Amino acid sequence: DLSISMAGYNTCMNLLQAGIPALLYPFAQNREQQMRVSALSETARFVLLSQDDLAPNALAKTITSQLLEHTYISIAQLDGAERSCELIEDTALWITGNS
Repeated sequence: DLSISMAGYNTCMNLLQAGIPALLYPFAQNREQQMRVSALSETARFVLLSQDDLAPNALAKTITSQLLEHTYISIAQLDGAERSCELIEDTALWITGNS
């Protein structure tokens, strides 16, 4: 019903695919993780946690709030490999003149 985790690439992609709310605490020395959560939280039910949010009462309140959220279908396109192949094939056809 809710994921509480760090914000690694694979974790975030799995969460988007699953469509569940998430509390994410990025690894402090990895700027990419915080950027990822900030960007994805606009289209997914991701909440970026800070050090202050980890205080027991604050965290309990956030967990309770997020557990009330429902699953969702992400608008993020998660078929990058398939789409890349299509683009390469279309470009190759265009270059060779075969349509």
